[in-house]
Amino acid sequence: MTRPLQTVVSGENLFMKKVILTGFEPFGGYKYNPTQQSALDFNGKIFGDREIIGVVLPCIYNAWGHLITLIRSEEPYAILGTGLASSVQGMRIESTFHNVMGSKYADAYGYAPQNIPIMIGRASPYTVKAKSQANKLFKLLAENDIPAEFSTNADGFICNALGYHMSLAARTSCYIERTLFVHVPWTTDYRQLVPISSEKNYLETELYYKGLELLIRNI
Repeated sequence: MTRPLQTVVSGENLFMKKVILTGFEPFGGYKYNPTQQSALDFNGKIFGDREIIGVVLPCIYNAWGHLITLIRSEEPYAILGTGLASSVQGMRIESTFHNVMGSKYADAYGYAPQNIPIMIGRASPYTVKAKSQANKLFKLLAENDIPAEFSTNADGFICNALGYHMSLAARTSCYIERTLFVHVPWTTDYRQLVPISSEKNYLETELYYKGLELLIRNI
């Protein structure tokens, strides 16, 4: 689902920090997902000392399982996850994830758990925080006139599950130093393509991409 990475040839690029940027495939009756497109568009880009690996994941509770092999081979410095939530006002920084799966929707595989744990065992805390300065990154977006929200509850659907796994894995990894998850609404590229109710929101695509770059540079 991703585009080829840029070839790294210069000596300076030996010190690049790899950042995995995840998006999700379209879900339900939708043909599009703005986070899918942003993961594809950012794949292979370089911002300062950050090299981006864009990955599109299926909309399932075990999306994390599709990342493990890539993480082991690339040994990323950071993972930045993105997910669609059409009711948010802008880029919503998710600071906290809960060990629970449950939603009014089934995932893309038809799995519909109701308030059951993501993980079971002594090493499975009820809550885990993103391994980043989430509040600082939220303020950074706001200072750059990018609509932003700060959240301590990522709900119980697939984005929460991915954020939980990412944040927990970073606590035991010898190379993942930062994790963050961001919910975004539909971007204006889809205004004429996706019929959504009037109470839902759109974010200017240019602002979304500017925000992603800021987060990648500063995570």
